Amino acid sequence: MEVLSSVIEQYQSIIRLSVFGLCLMSLSLIEHLIPARQSGKNNPRHFVENISLTGLTSLALQIVPVVLAANIALLNESWQIGIFYLISDNNNQLAIIVIVSVIILDFIIYWQHRVFHRVPILWKLHRVHHSDPSLNASSALRFHPFELLLSTLIKSTVVLVFGIPFAAIVIFEIALNAFALFNHSNIRFTPRTENVLRKILITPSIHRVHHSIHHADHDQNFGFSVVFWDRLFGTYKSESSLGRHYSIGSNEMTNENCKGFYRLLKQPFIPTKSLQKTQ
Repeated sequence: MEVLSSVIEQYQSIIRLSVFGLCLMSLSLIEHLIPARQSGKNNPRHFVENISLTGLTSLALQIVPVVLAANIALLNESWQIGIFYLISDNNNQLAIIVIVSVIILDFIIYWQHRVFHRVPILWKLHRVHHSDPSLNASSALRFHPFELLLSTLIKSTVVLVFGIPFAAIVIFEIALNAFALFNHSNIRFTPRTENVLRKILITPSIHRVHHSIHHADHDQNFGFSVVFWDRLFGTYKSESSLGRHYSIGSNEMTNENCKGFYRLLKQPFIPTKSLQKTQ
């Protein structure tokens, strides 16, 4: 595990970008070949809008990289702050600590997602993601920069509280990106494959329910990888309340206000009543 940790530390940027790029390109190609819905097919403008939001956040984080959870974990190897540093100083337990750390981070992200739906000011940020009227892999990149910055600060805090090792945060971030791209994708599975996958994973059809325009639906299915947390806390919903055919997006704004890079940046700061008017 120490060797693996060393490799991850040395090549983490290359590994993360390579996996992200491979997943995005592969899923985009599969979406084109076997789309679940014609309405979910990607187009250049939609793709650019979504990836631009994440790109802006990445640029901001390059200016203040110290807030990145992975960088905090590296610094913390010297500081040795957190629960894991208090209860263990044995490198032989690193593998166990990494596994437990990934589970903790997964748990935190589940509850973070729920809180962003519950607290009005946070929902306005997260609503940018839900305003996407056409789900595909690029939708996983459609997050307001302020939401991504807050999420980064939350993860960095968790890293310090628990003393989460660098390898764990990198593994988790890779998994987070890969699963997010997958469960937002517009890929058609056979009924048999879908039934097998959804016993464990958040499939695109399960996550699509979360993006339903119906309020009772989008307050369900908060997990990003496995269905365990949703089943445990009673937020799992296999099908929409509206049946098999339903709209996705947000009913808090017009379609016009769901499009355009600058509109998406301004969206959280505009009163909902104004967003419901065609400009």
